[in-house]
Amino acid sequence: MKQIIALFLLFHTLEVFAQTITPIGQPQLLFSNNGETFISPKFSVDGKNLAFTKENFLGIYVYNFQNKSTKQITDEPAAGYGYSWSADSKSILARVSRFEDKKEISAVKLFQIDEMVEKILIDYRSSTSGLPRFISSDRQIMFPGKNKMEIINTGIKNSNLGKSIFPDKELWQEGTEIYYGNPLTNEFVKLDPIPGAQYINLVLSPDKTKAAFEVYGGNMFSMNISGIGLIDLGKGERPQWSPESNYLVYMNTQDDGHQFLASDIFTIKSDGTEKTQITFSDDMIEMNPCWAPDGRRIAFNDMKSGSIYLIEITR
Repeated sequence: MKQIIALFLLFHTLEVFAQTITPIGQPQLLFSNNGETFISPKFSVDGKNLAFTKENFLGIYVYNFQNKSTKQITDEPAAGYGYSWSADSKSILARVSRFEDKKEISAVKLFQIDEMVEKILIDYRSSTSGLPRFISSDRQIMFPGKNKMEIINTGIKNSNLGKSIFPDKELWQEGTEIYYGNPLTNEFVKLDPIPGAQYINLVLSPDKTKAAFEVYGGNMFSMNISGIGLIDLGKGERPQWSPESNYLVYMNTQDDGHQFLASDIFTIKSDGTEKTQITFSDDMIEMNPCWAPDGRRIAFNDMKSGSIYLIEITR
């Protein structure tokens, strides 16, 4: 009998220690505005600001944690889809869209937060399925075009960013396909870790050694940047990496084919272990989580209220 109790205590202890990420208290309201719906929050690299967009990815807003103020930096359609912060936390890179003669055209813009100045990096033209991304310590961006990768100078010159070094290999998504190679030389190959699958929501780890993605109509996965070491993480959507590149935060949703009925936030280690539920509310639909650079906060949006929330966690 004592041996059975000892084994039970051992397994229970191992289970407790495996749960290394734990929520502290209830989510705290950060931003809400007259019943409008705000989604997809993203922390700046220094953690001093949080950007988010409106429903349908309309425009971009920035919340300042120091003075607790919010400002809109653009109201352009599609700006909130796939936007990214610069490493110095002073700019946001985004692809924006508009319609001319019933045809959608897109441009790539750099928005300087403090000065409220925008710079067109790629002028309006026929839309593509690719998204721009900072490279070379933010001095350039890469943008997937038709059958080639465009490399554009940003004009960012900041000594704090270090040397302008372009990695030998990059991983990116265009449409529902994944590519791996050197965009500077246009030498790359299409990866197909799950033959015939359609890949969505690809995200690179901060150390650029791993990636996570979803399969359309299927599960969430992690792998090495070169496409090997594939791990099935189970059901999950919109994964985002922790600052140290070993955990993912994501949402797990339920819908009726027309609208979301429920959603909660989870974390999981990139090797598929230590799955932990972070939110438990029955009166919220928690979606689109992202990790703060300090690793102690997670931001998300609630689809019921349209508000942005924060929850603290222990590590």
